[in-house]
Amino acid sequence: MATRRTNIEKMSFEVLLSELEKTVQCLESGDESLDKSIEIFAKGMQLAKAAEAKLHIAEQQIELLTKDAQGNVQLEIFEEQKED
Repeated sequence: MATRRTNIEKMSFEVLLSELEKTVQCLESGDESLDKSIEIFAKGMQLAKAAEAKLHIAEQQIELLTKDAQGNVQLEIFEEQKED
C-alpha cells in the first residue's frame, strides 16, 4: 500500500483528477462487488486527498507571487484571455 500511496503522491494534479473521475465512474456503474467497491472507494479518497494537497500548495505559491513589498496580498482580478 505504501507503493500505491507513493505513486499517487507523484502524480500531477491533472492525472489525479482523471484517475478520480475514472474511480467515480467505476463506483457509479455498480458492476463491482461490495469488497472491491470499498477498495476502489479507498483509492478514490487517497486520490482526492493528494489532489487537495496539490491545490493547497498551488494556492500558497500564488499567494507568495501576489504579495507586495510590505507583505500585503494584492487582489488581482483574473481576466480570461479571449481568442480572436
